[in-house]
Amino acid sequence: MQRVEDAISDQPQDDSQLYAIASAKLNAAAAQSDLTARAAENTRSMLTGMAKSFGYDAVTVTFDPPAPPAAPPQRFATRDGERYICQSTELLAATAPLSRWAVAAYARDVWAGEVRLTDFLALVWRTLRRRLSRGGAADTILGENPHPSRGDLALTAGDIVRVKSALEIARELDPQGKNKGLGFVPTMLPAIDKQYEVAFPIRKMILEKTGKMIPLANTVVLKGIQCGGPCVANCPRSSDLYWRESWLEKLVDTPAPKQPDAAGAQGADGTTVTITRR
Repeated sequence: MQRVEDAISDQPQDDSQLYAIASAKLNAAAAQSDLTARAAENTRSMLTGMAKSFGYDAVTVTFDPPAPPAAPPQRFATRDGERYICQSTELLAATAPLSRWAVAAYARDVWAGEVRLTDFLALVWRTLRRRLSRGGAADTILGENPHPSRGDLALTAGDIVRVKSALEIARELDPQGKNKGLGFVPTMLPAIDKQYEVAFPIRKMILEKTGKMIPLANTVVLKGIQCGGPCVANCPRSSDLYWRESWLEKLVDTPAPKQPDAAGAQGADGTTVTITRR
């Protein structure tokens, strides 16, 4: 998020070059004065006195020659025309394809303690269920609205909202389960019909696939909700989830709720919504 925020502000904060220049100037100033000689003499006197107090008669203190000045830190390109460059946009190029049957990679994660055995078994079960189900995808909500609304709540940080019921959310999704291109992903299901605090609104974001920055409207991040990666091969990135305002209800004069354990996808009105597999 800091990389995205720096890109949005058009004022990237990278002080490493500033520190390198400051260090070089301090070293040059010291070389032009007698500061280095006085420091060496003081150090020699201190070490000589200390050694003689331990019973040594002859003490010789020598100093290594000064190290050559460090090379300035290498700066990598962060932008190529309209395309931004960061770890996220270059992640695919830095990896190699992994066979779906390469279970040894997951076993290494379990052995190293990166993934608990119970989480690994749950991942295997979810994968098998998706492979055997129609369409092979995870549970999700599909709508029938070809032109869903983004909403217009003008939410800001600190606002308290309720995530609408599955039935209400379905009214603001197209047949692909998206709202103007933004999907209601399966990891959002446990938050249905619960209250959360708005962390911040999203105005712009960088698409990892293209590296291009796009504007976002009527979209927010909620506190305490991150993607746990259960539907994407146990992805450990814990990314923030983006919520359209049309999926939320703003609550007035409501204290910030304690974040409950997420579970269930039934509406507050008792309506049972069928979650479609695709």
